[in-house]
Amino acid sequence: MRRTFLVVTAAAMVMVIAGCSAGGGDTSAVSTTTGGADAVGVAEATAAFQKSLEPLTPPTDATPVTPPQGGKTIGVLSCGQTAPACALMADQAKKAVELLGWTPVVVDGKLNPQDWSNGDLQLINQKVDGIINIVAADATVPAALEKAKAANIPVVCMICANPAQAPVPNPSVANVDADYALQGKLVADYIIMNSKGAGKVAIMENQTAPPVVLRHDALKQELKTCSGCSVVFAEQLGQSGDIIASARTMATSILQRLPKGEVGYLVPPSDSQVSGVDQALSATGRSEVQITSFDCNAENLALIRKGQSETLCVVTPLSWAGWAAVDQMVRVLAGQPGQNVQLQVQSITKDNAPAEGTEPGTFDFAGFYGKLWGKF
Repeated sequence: MRRTFLVVTAAAMVMVIAGCSAGGGDTSAVSTTTGGADAVGVAEATAAFQKSLEPLTPPTDATPVTPPQGGKTIGVLSCGQTAPACALMADQAKKAVELLGWTPVVVDGKLNPQDWSNGDLQLINQKVDGIINIVAADATVPAALEKAKAANIPVVCMICANPAQAPVPNPSVANVDADYALQGKLVADYIIMNSKGAGKVAIMENQTAPPVVLRHDALKQELKTCSGCSVVFAEQLGQSGDIIASARTMATSILQRLPKGEVGYLVPPSDSQVSGVDQALSATGRSEVQITSFDCNAENLALIRKGQSETLCVVTPLSWAGWAAVDQMVRVLAGQPGQNVQLQVQSITKDNAPAEGTEPGTFDFAGFYGKLWGKF
């Protein structure tokens, strides 16, 4: 079932994967003791979590497709090239387009919805053959989508959570996302397992970012299966340009409000806020509190690998998303209907963290998709 969300701002959406939002809490704290489980529930959470440690694998149901003849020009709207995750997805999409022998045109969305819309309009005026939007959910660029439709230019969106939002006129013809609800459930399963059914959890929320809402809703729902677990804090992050400072401020407030024994886990919206949370833990000497988060950025993997404050991240396969989005564009331009693709996710702890310089959840994207496209 689709949900209706507030219109997504640039800061709210990019924070999901790139770090563009944060701030002090602006709602009342929530203290909710959940109910329902015992040792059996802990065992079930443990089994589900352990399964999520398995490596990602290439899809087994992908079918070959013949790319349309003639050179194509594909616009790639990056959510913001100063954000590493946005730049990574744009770079992978660019490489995929180049493998096809086509021409990529990358436009910097500058982490701002107005620039996202302007970027799409720029690509439409350049008469590109297709547009791939990164993070710029349909609700943020309705006028551009209308003009793209009128110009017969298909739009594919990746890491936008469009299928979970109320539909808009002239929507993207295909979407590539992760299973955001599963990501939230896995964080809860880890907490239930790690705490032996006694986890006290503080959640740093953002109701305007659909993937974050889906993650945190699933996190809370799964914690309800744990009779000894509780959500001891749940407040909204405001919008600020300095997400690290803002995350540090909120985390410090949480730790001051909740002394030792009253909170064991901090869950920010994404790995992009973890640096600020880590700074707060260090400054307050609260080494007993763990950070559990999403995306698995390089700097966060380093914390996990070294056994430091962040003990878990759940992968959002950003590089894979770039290739999968181009694959959808190939299929749409070849006359096939677009699909809503949901990529696998994986949990990363110290035990299965990849070597330094290696991104989790990777396989030979060029070889896999190149074969589907008849390039190898």
